[in-house]
Amino acid sequence: KIVNASDINAFALPGGPMYVNRGMIEAARNEGEMAGVMAHELSHVALRHGTAQATKSQKYSTLAGIAGIAGAVLGGPGLGQLAQAPFGVYLLKFSREYETEADVLGAQIMARAGYDPHDLANMFQTIERQSGGGGGGFLSDHPSPKDRYARINQEAQLLRVTNPIGDSREFAGVQERLRSYPRAPSMAEI
Repeated sequence: KIVNASDINAFALPGGPMYVNRGMIEAARNEGEMAGVMAHELSHVALRHGTAQATKSQKYSTLAGIAGIAGAVLGGPGLGQLAQAPFGVYLLKFSREYETEADVLGAQIMARAGYDPHDLANMFQTIERQSGGGGGGFLSDHPSPKDRYARINQEAQLLRVTNPIGDSREFAGVQERLRSYPRAPSMAEI
């Protein structure tokens, strides 16, 4: 499904529903970049990342709560919050690992479908350009776009795709139609 939001984003829910923001479709420079985003999100579903993250989050949230209460009792609210912080940082590690796994499997799915996996890597360059080059820092739940670009291209070298699928008239038509609509609001505006 398409979300009428200008942000460059896509996500999938456990079990398979996939949502792509209008901004992602409009930003894609070709059909392969869009196919790469969809392959990446499909990979999260196939690898059950949402379910795994929820399970880990529940376990570590309980531990964080205990640490927070103990810290607050022993040293006040500030120490309670400080005691919880390592658990949140630890969960970010899993998110970054899941993103890398979805990038690699997404490249493989693209290759099997006849798309050039380099297009997925190129989408991260597009995202980095449009977002001002940020993201992927210490407290980010995603690897940096630059690191993702390198890792996907490394995987793409192992995948042989001869005569990759190019742009279709349908994809160009979808982009043209979306661009003819009034400006999509950002997620912050929504």
